[in-house]
Amino acid sequence: MRIPAYWAEGRAQRRQRIPQERRQLTVRRWGWSDESASAAQQHADQRAAEALERLWARPNSQAQREPQREPRVAYNGAEGVPIREELLQRHGEQAITRNGYGAHCLNSPNLFIADIDFGSPKLGWRAWLLALVLAAMASAVTALWYPSAGVSLLVFVAVLALTPATAESIWALGPDPKQRQQRRALDRVRAFAAAHPRWQLRVYATPAGLRLLAPHAAMDPTSPAVQDAFKALGSDPRYARMCQRQACFRARLTGKPWRMGLSEHAPGHRVAWPLSDEQAARRAPWLAQYERLRGGFAACRHLETLGQASTAPELAAAVALHDQQAQALSPLPMA
Repeated sequence: MRIPAYWAEGRAQRRQRIPQERRQLTVRRWGWSDESASAAQQHADQRAAEALERLWARPNSQAQREPQREPRVAYNGAEGVPIREELLQRHGEQAITRNGYGAHCLNSPNLFIADIDFGSPKLGWRAWLLALVLAAMASAVTALWYPSAGVSLLVFVAVLALTPATAESIWALGPDPKQRQQRRALDRVRAFAAAHPRWQLRVYATPAGLRLLAPHAAMDPTSPAVQDAFKALGSDPRYARMCQRQACFRARLTGKPWRMGLSEHAPGHRVAWPLSDEQAARRAPWLAQYERLRGGFAACRHLETLGQASTAPELAAAVALHDQQAQALSPLPMA
C-alpha cells in the first residue's frame, strides 16, 4: 500500500535532426514522495527520463505501448501508481484519505475488509411466474369473448410484455426487496463463517449492502486466499480488483454527500489529487459544510460478530479506528 503525501509531474524531451528527418518526443510522468515536494519532483523527473529512453528506443513499436503523458487518475482508475488522494491522517500502518467526492476513507495494508453491494433489486422468478399467470388469465378471458387463437395469442403476448413491472409492484407488497437481499447476503456470510471456524467476521450494514471486517489475523490483499474469500462472500468484483491492484483494503468512514443533503458535488471532484491553489480555494467552503454535516451520520452499522476467534493484537487499534470514525456503534442514520 502506497499513499504518498507529495506529488509532482516531470517532463523530459529529446530532439534529433538528421538529413531529411526531424524527430521530437516529449514525455511526462508523475512522481511521489513522503518526504517533500522536491523529492516528489526528483522522482517525477527520473520516471520521465526513464520513460523517454524506452519510447525513444522503440518509437514505432506496436508492442508494449505506453502513453507519452501519464493520466492523472485517482484510486479507482490507478494503474501502476499509488493511491492518489489527499492524506488526512496516519495511524501506524493505517491511513485515512479523502476521496474525490469528499468522504474520508480508511486504507489498510492488512485488515481484511470486504464490500458487498446489493445493487438494484432484480425481478425475481416469482414475479415472472405471476406475470405468466396474469397473461394466461387475460388470454383465457379474451377467448371467451373472441374465440380466435390469433387474438388470444396477441393478448397473451401484450399482457406479458406489460406485466413484469406490475408483477414486480405486486411482489413488492411483500417483504422489502432490500431486506430480502440483506437476508440472502447474511446467509451467505454465515455459511462462510461456519466453514471457516478460525475466522472472526465483524458484519456491518451499509446504505447499499454489507461490510465485513476479519481482524483475527493480518492478511495480504494481493494473496489468492483473500481473492478467493472475496468471491465466496460475494464481494463487489471491482472492489476486489482494486484491493489487488493497490495492495490495500479500503472502507469509507464518512457519509456520501448526496445522502447527507448536499445536492452539489464538491468543486474539482473529477480532478485527481493534488488540486491547484485555485481549485482548493473553490473547494474550501464546500468542504467546511461537509465537515459540519458528517458528524450527524454513520457510514455503517455493526450488526453482529461471527466466529470464536479473537482479534489479533496488531489489528485491534485498526478495528477501533474504523468503528469510531465510521460511527458504526451509534444509532445515527447511515449515509
